[in-house]
Amino acid sequence: AQNISNASISGFEQTLRKVLKEGMGGVVFPAIIIGLGIVASFVLVKGIEEPSVGLYGIMLFILGLVSTSAVLITMFVFANLVQAPENTLDYYYENTSIKKQGHFDIFDDLNTNLMAFSKNYTNLVSITVSIAALIAYSILAELIEIDIINPFVLCSLFVGSAIPYMFSSFVIRGCIKVARRLVFEVETQLRQIPQILRFEIRPDYDKALRIGSIATLAQVLIAFSVLIVLFILIGKLLNTEAIFGFVFGAILSSFGLMFLLTALFNLTMSAQKYFKSQYDYHKNQDEYDSILSNKIIFSSYEGLILPTLNVLIKFMAILAMALVPIFM
Repeated sequence: AQNISNASISGFEQTLRKVLKEGMGGVVFPAIIIGLGIVASFVLVKGIEEPSVGLYGIMLFILGLVSTSAVLITMFVFANLVQAPENTLDYYYENTSIKKQGHFDIFDDLNTNLMAFSKNYTNLVSITVSIAALIAYSILAELIEIDIINPFVLCSLFVGSAIPYMFSSFVIRGCIKVARRLVFEVETQLRQIPQILRFEIRPDYDKALRIGSIATLAQVLIAFSVLIVLFILIGKLLNTEAIFGFVFGAILSSFGLMFLLTALFNLTMSAQKYFKSQYDYHKNQDEYDSILSNKIIFSSYEGLILPTLNVLIKFMAILAMALVPIFM
């Protein structure tokens, strides 16, 4: 965060390069945690001698991660609660020295750290739950061993790795279309009903909500329809091993994308708070704006894509289990 804050002196582009450089390192540590956890849980229950027992050990490791969901929810709630005092002071007091006297910067830092940890742990749980469902699929499909150099498995692995990017594209394109239609609808109502600006007539909010909901659902239906068609084609034309590679490729690709977006957003948010604590951002407005612009960009992507990927990988793993009778 300090490196990003210092890079803001050189402007937006230098700050962006520094954010990307630091953010890519945020993918390494979670990968090591998941990898070591799977290997350790497999070996400790003597999975090398009996692979089915090793799979049970991996399930216990994943169950341990999921069992802390209550703690995770508590951290989310507390992170939002500690933000409330500062927001209240921002609303009622223009003098920022009052906030300094209340030491609310400590709560601000605590909120940042809690939110960062909560989001990363949520990603970790989503990935491991998807792996658990994929292991369950391999058991239902009676896949004792999977030949990774099988051309069908390799092909489906590469196709699956492109699915998260396809879904992300659908989500971003859908949001752009909805935003344009909503702006056009607002302009139309203001032009045709000038009494709205004089507060004499209420705008037609229901029409705007219908536009947003219907357009969003249409994009989601298209994306999931394409996914289901791909599932059926791969399962019918290839084999159950190819389905495993297809889902596993999507999980691996989602893993990197999820943790990268989370790291980029957390870094820019921390850099913004560090800059405000170290400098008078009113006198260094250009430098502060370079950090703020990066934060807005990555927060929008993180807010759009991250929930989509969390749902996507779980849906794919569960869909694979549901379609096992069709593929066998």
